[in-house]
Amino acid sequence: MLGACVEKPSTLERVKEDGVLRVITRNSPATYFQDRNGETGFEYELVQRFADDLGVKLQIETADNLDDLFNQLGQPNGPVLAAAGLVSSEQRKQQVRFSHPYLEVTPQIIYRNGKPRPTDAGDLVGKRILVLKGSSHAEQLAELKKQYPALQYEESDQVEVVDLLRMVDEGQIDLTLVDSNEVAMNQVYFPNVRVAFDLGDGRDQRWAVAAGEDTTACSTKSTNSSTRCTRTAPCNGSRTATTATWTCSAMSAPTPSPSTCSSACRATRTTSRPRPRRNRWTGACWRRSVTRSRCGRPRSPPRPACAG
Repeated sequence: MLGACVEKPSTLERVKEDGVLRVITRNSPATYFQDRNGETGFEYELVQRFADDLGVKLQIETADNLDDLFNQLGQPNGPVLAAAGLVSSEQRKQQVRFSHPYLEVTPQIIYRNGKPRPTDAGDLVGKRILVLKGSSHAEQLAELKKQYPALQYEESDQVEVVDLLRMVDEGQIDLTLVDSNEVAMNQVYFPNVRVAFDLGDGRDQRWAVAAGEDTTACSTKSTNSSTRCTRTAPCNGSRTATTATWTCSAMSAPTPSPSTCSSACRATRTTSRPRPRRNRWTGACWRRSVTRSRCGRPRSPPRPACAG
C-alpha cells in the first residue's frame, strides 16, 4: 500500500537527480555546431544557460532530420528536451508539448537573383521547390496546395537549410521556404539568394518535450522572465539589427545576453559531421558543415567533404 502512495518524480526532478540535461537538436548555424573553440550555436547557448540555471551538465545529441528528432524525443530513454528552432503546429502538437515562445520568425520564399521574382502564392505554381521533410514549411505548402492544386514541391531529409540556400544560389532549384532568422544568418554566403516575399505571418519558435511527459520542465519560472536583446542580422552589415522581445520563462530558460543573440557574427568555423552522405539532389557528397565568418568579412560557403 505504501508503495502505491509514492509519487513518480517529475521530469525536472529526474533531470536534477541525474545531474544531466539531455537535449536533442539539429546541426545547423541557427541551432548547434562545433567550431575551433568547441560547441556553440544559438540554441546551444540558450540550453547551456538553462542547464547552468538548473545546476546540471548539458548533453547535446543531434538528429539526422526532423522526423528522427521527434522520434528520439518520444523514446522512453530518449532526450528530455528538443531545442531545434521548432515551430508549433497542429500536427506537431500530437507528438510533443511546446514551451512558451522565445523567438518570432517569418517563413520566407527564397529565389535566385536574376530570375523572375515571385510576388504571391500563385507564382509558386510551376516552380521547382524543395523544403525540409517533416518541417513546418512542408506543412505550409501542403495547406497551400489545397488552394492551388497545380502547386508541386518536394521534401528531402538529406539536406539542411544551408543546402537549400546553396541549391537556390546555384540554380539547382527555383525556390525554397526558409525562416527569416536562418536567411539572415546565411545570406552573406550566397550572393544570388534573395527573399521574394513572406509566406504568412510571423510564427514563434519554441522548445519541446515528449507528449507523454509532465509539464514541470515547461512551466518552471525563471528569475528573469523576459528582456530585450539584439536579434541577429546579416553579418555583411546590409541590414540594421532589430530589437526583439524574448520570453524566457519557458522551461526556466535564462535570459539570453546580447552576445548570445549575436553569436552568428563571431569568427568561427565548424567541424564536419562524422558521416558524409551523398546528396541525391546535387550528386555531391557533403558533410553537414558550415563555414562561419567575422562580421563584414564573409568566408566561402561549405565545400564538399568527399569526391567521387
